[in-house]
Amino acid sequence: MAESEDKGRGRAPVPAQPQALRQVLAARPFLMAFLVSLLRDFALAEEIFKDLCVAAGEARAEPPGPDPDAWARRAARQRAFALLRARAASGLRVPPEELVDRIEQAIVELAAAEQRWARRKQALRECFRALPSHLRQVLELHYGRGLPAGKIGSQLKLEAQAVCETLARARAQLEEDLRRRAAQEGAP
Repeated sequence: MAESEDKGRGRAPVPAQPQALRQVLAARPFLMAFLVSLLRDFALAEEIFKDLCVAAGEARAEPPGPDPDAWARRAARQRAFALLRARAASGLRVPPEELVDRIEQAIVELAAAEQRWARRKQALRECFRALPSHLRQVLELHYGRGLPAGKIGSQLKLEAQAVCETLARARAQLEEDLRRRAAQEGAP
């Protein structure tokens, strides 16, 4: 919709979010985990995260540097240390650099594992959608609704044994499709 059309309807146009801000928002769970582990205070972590969002929002459309996640972690770390140093008199202590490095590495590994898991779930969804409808239906009734084979059989007018065999075929087909897909993508 054109900007003039938005104004005609009484709404201000919504500016596009810079890429850097989108990256920071997408990494929020991991950045917050990092900040809370450093500061041991959720409210302070949230304040730093908001400050980081403002900094990312003021950035150009491109993320700052080749690795926006590393930029966000580095910026969060700098802001957290500045806050800890400023509040040292109130009892907040600056943790040793080695500890902070280990916390950051754990957060990076957690984020990578989360991304792998998200890719696997997406692959499973796509392979599930590619199954024949009768296999999808039996899987949905069994795993989605939690029905045992006997009740599925009653609904579909099948013997319980036939439902069990269909479930086995469906699982085998999903496994085969997922393995083929992983081999094509070079995933373990």
